[in-house]
Amino acid sequence: MFLVPQSSCRPRRLASTITRPARGGFALIITILLMSLLVLIMVSFASLTRVETQIAANQQRMEKARQNALFGLQVAMGQLQKYAGPDQRVTARAELTATATNPYYTGVWDAAAAATAAGDARTRTATLEAAGQLNPVSPSVWLVSGNEVTPTAINHNSLSSAMREPVTLVKATGTGVIGQVVVPKVQLTSNQVPGYSGPQPIGNYAYWVGDEGVKAKLSVVDPYTPRPAVANAPEFTPTSLQTYYRGVSAQRFGIEAVDDGTATATLGTRYNPTANTTDSAILLRDLNKIISYSSANFASFDQATLRARFHDLTVHSNGLLTNTAAGGLRRDLSWHFAQPDATDGLDKTSLLYLTEQANYPAKSSSINPKWQALKAYYNTPVINGATDVVMSSASNAAHPIHPIVLQARFFFGCSSDPSGTYLNARVAFVIANPYNVTLNVQPI
Repeated sequence: MFLVPQSSCRPRRLASTITRPARGGFALIITILLMSLLVLIMVSFASLTRVETQIAANQQRMEKARQNALFGLQVAMGQLQKYAGPDQRVTARAELTATATNPYYTGVWDAAAAATAAGDARTRTATLEAAGQLNPVSPSVWLVSGNEVTPTAINHNSLSSAMREPVTLVKATGTGVIGQVVVPKVQLTSNQVPGYSGPQPIGNYAYWVGDEGVKAKLSVVDPYTPRPAVANAPEFTPTSLQTYYRGVSAQRFGIEAVDDGTATATLGTRYNPTANTTDSAILLRDLNKIISYSSANFASFDQATLRARFHDLTVHSNGLLTNTAAGGLRRDLSWHFAQPDATDGLDKTSLLYLTEQANYPAKSSSINPKWQALKAYYNTPVINGATDVVMSSASNAAHPIHPIVLQARFFFGCSSDPSGTYLNARVAFVIANPYNVTLNVQPI
């Protein structure tokens, strides 16, 4: 038996030499690419951070400016309420004086002194004018920024060069500086700025209160204006009674007569609500839709005209029936006249004309009417729908009811008889009833 070694049965591996390329440069390239990618990511993050920081800073500045503006608004409203809130206050623009440097500043005058001064209206006016209390250039305050401490520090003649950081709130509406409103900035300070001690400036505000009450409201529409039918607005023809209403009181402002800002034409060339044409009907329809002054361009008003007449036209003019002389609201005379004498609350013995008028030279004269006469006229049976009325004599305490004289004739002649010659005279009057009911004439 023969034993063969196991190793002798394995196949032998042939030795061979294989040449492979070098790999040392590939790792360097990968490293550079990775570093470039990291640098790109870092630059992107840095740019993104810078942009976000700028956005946050802008938002912070915007919010700061917004808060400063709201603070200025609150100050302006406080000044307006403080000085113009009481009933016995009157507002007007500085253009009352022809030489005002700032004609569109709003001043507030106190009328309470005029109500408590001694004497009649003429005497009170003369007294207050002599004391300077009714001087048009000396109001209680000018409603602009900078007058929070001293109410007239910034006044109608203040020059912008003398103001602290003047800012233009209303740009010029005409040539040069016509219509421009310039006010000073008021600096805001705080004692709580980190890293600083004492008051530090943190912002500014500025405001101007315009007087809307002196402007004409362009969105007022005469409801009785005849107009043809247009889209979303039917044809309208006023009745005779509605036409009468138009003549009793003005139903709107005559905007079409206002200069359009060019000094060569009026607004009537484009705005004519009384023309009874399709264009005027469209205008009347669109005027009811105006909710702001800037939106008036949708009702045939171009932006140039709106800008030129910014200080003359408005859509926000409103008012209250306040009693400027005595305070409170004005009384409804119709209600008082309808009450019994004991409870009507009227001083019926007072004269209607407190000052001496040409037709009523003496205040104590019997022909100067009293409030009682006005109440008597209101309660005339003719007004209350009676079918007849009794004639009454005239006095300063009662409304006269009598016929009117249409003609007065005088006849003269001569006659004679055995006893002598005589001059004869006769008088004839033609009278008429001015009332629409029977007038019961009492025997003379």
